[in-house]
Amino acid sequence: MLLIIMAATLIIGITICYLRSITIALMIITGTALSLGVGCFVYNIIYRIPIFPFLNLMSAFILIGIGCDDIFVFFDIWNQEKLEWLRKYQNKLLTENANMLDVPLNQQKNPSKLKRSSSHHLFLFKHSKEIRKVLLSEEALIEIMSNTLKHAGSSMFVTSFTTSAAFFTNILTNISFIQVFGIFIGTCVLIYFAITFTAIAAFAVIYEKYIQNMISHVLSMCCTDFVNKSANSAPAKLYHRFSLACRNFRNYIFSHFMPLIIIKLRYVLVLIFLLMGILGLIGSFYYPKLKVPSTQKTALFLKDNPMEIYEFSMKNQFNGYLKEDKRLFTYPAISFVFGIRDIDDGYIFDMNDRGRLHLMPLYLNQQITLEFFKNFIKHLGTRKDLFLSNYDLEEDFKLFYELATDDILIAKIINDRVKLNVSKTNHLNMIKYIRKINKNLIDNLISNTVRTIDYKIENDQSDHDGYIEKKLDQINLTLYKISNKQLKNRLNPIIIYSNYRKSFNRTLERIYKEQIQSNYDVNETRISINNTLRDALTDEYQCSALKTAMQCITGTAGADNIPTDFCNRILTKQRSFNWAVLPDKPSSIDGSIRPFAVLITIRGAHNRTDYNSYNKYYMKVKNFFDPYIKQHAPEHLKHAWFSSSNFAFYGVQRELLSGSSSSLLVSLGIALVVLFLTSGNLFIAIYALITITFAIGKHPLFSYDIFFK
Repeated sequence: MLLIIMAATLIIGITICYLRSITIALMIITGTALSLGVGCFVYNIIYRIPIFPFLNLMSAFILIGIGCDDIFVFFDIWNQEKLEWLRKYQNKLLTENANMLDVPLNQQKNPSKLKRSSSHHLFLFKHSKEIRKVLLSEEALIEIMSNTLKHAGSSMFVTSFTTSAAFFTNILTNISFIQVFGIFIGTCVLIYFAITFTAIAAFAVIYEKYIQNMISHVLSMCCTDFVNKSANSAPAKLYHRFSLACRNFRNYIFSHFMPLIIIKLRYVLVLIFLLMGILGLIGSFYYPKLKVPSTQKTALFLKDNPMEIYEFSMKNQFNGYLKEDKRLFTYPAISFVFGIRDIDDGYIFDMNDRGRLHLMPLYLNQQITLEFFKNFIKHLGTRKDLFLSNYDLEEDFKLFYELATDDILIAKIINDRVKLNVSKTNHLNMIKYIRKINKNLIDNLISNTVRTIDYKIENDQSDHDGYIEKKLDQINLTLYKISNKQLKNRLNPIIIYSNYRKSFNRTLERIYKEQIQSNYDVNETRISINNTLRDALTDEYQCSALKTAMQCITGTAGADNIPTDFCNRILTKQRSFNWAVLPDKPSSIDGSIRPFAVLITIRGAHNRTDYNSYNKYYMKVKNFFDPYIKQHAPEHLKHAWFSSSNFAFYGVQRELLSGSSSSLLVSLGIALVVLFLTSGNLFIAIYALITITFAIGKHPLFSYDIFFK
């Protein structure tokens, strides 16, 4: 804020010296404040940009400078048009007088010309009331304003439009702060032009017609003696002499000396300009060339501020921070993403708006997908120049890959068939089947289910859900013999004792299931598996595994009858998170959990922190990954992309180069078009564009690094 006040004060002082008007100087500051206020309204309400970075406040300095240019141009032409109108009006009166007296105009003495001045205050002290009355007539003001806007309006519009367009091209970068800064300052520049072209132009008329009369009237009533004494005082005379000397010096420099130098030394000046421009371009793009920031540290205060001294000088003295940059940048964890498109459809000017995920079919249950991941992970281990060891990644993937092996799928098929058989077979047929296979199983069945000798029928509670009582002291032989006889009866093998019905039925189903399962032919089952069945079984098994994993991770395992120790065993098998299957929300229909994305993460082998080496490494990974995906990935996985949190600062560095270059080229293109439309000469437009380019390129020539290091 202090710097803004200092800039405003400086501008007011320069304006007073140049235009000799405090009111116009205050109008510059007022126009800046109005444009900032209206710009904030458009920025927040119309553009709906939720962030307002501190960088946007720097636009006040730019607007003050642009406002000075526009207002200086406007009032310069305004004063010139007033003098021109008075000259025409005087010539018109002389012509009318000559016609009335029938005297040829060429015989009249040439009238003295009005002295041109950049200050409209000249009329207040040196022009008569009659001339001022004529000058402020409606006809005169309309003609003066028309000519002023005709000449000044096009100049102000071209400069404001090109400046605004140059700022708007910052949208081409992917850095949010720079984007919104360009939008805000570009909008404010156009608003300032509109304010200058309308409100300040209207104020010029009001100032000429009313305010000057009021000031003149007040001074004539109250300060006549003071003004006369001040005008005749020594300081006033010295000031007038100094002003006259400055005016004469300015007229000599810009009206005589500079035109003479330009005409006489035109070839030398062009050669010097071209040489400096070429050297500037060499310095910008070859050596030492423009360099991006090499650290994330940002100086917010002066160098002697204690915070900056600690950050840039003292911090490196501590071992804890000595390798901070290396921890942030070296050996980046690179993640290869499958199942999500690399699309950010959030509001471009809101960094907190992540948009929505653009999901792609993953088909993780298909064998072709699993084989691709298996080969890809294996291939990562062969690129020692790009990545570190992939051992943990392979081990993690192996656990997931085993869900789709033939042994697992065959066991699942047999288990599902056995469950279906058990659900469709009643207990009577189960007993018949067991007795047919092995009668000894009936003895085992009775031994495991008969009550002990102290059992009483009137105390039986076996009809209650979940009631199981087992005592291994002494078996009721009578009950055992009766049950054995009943079950081995070929005609009617039933059990009529309700006291151990539930325990008996569970044991019966278990024995029957074991016998059925042992009789299935594994080879026959293996042959019966086709691709469609394999994919369906793999999908079901993967979803079941994901659901179990989610229950273990979220701590709901016990609630779903999954033992806690089972979860512990599963989680300890996971060596790392290098292979990660992202689960979707549970289905509202059946509660199943399906995978929607896969992240394969591996440590990169890069161990340097400078931008050039980081850029080379990034391009090497890109040139490895993109062709591999294009050549080997199934069609549904060709959308894959990679990223890393360690690439964040490198991304900022890269955008500062590529984004700034794109913005610069577009702004130069807009300038070329505008220059051609305004000048109508393509050669002049191109030469002006070269001048702008050379002016930009000359900046590194005068840097501290070249001359003093």
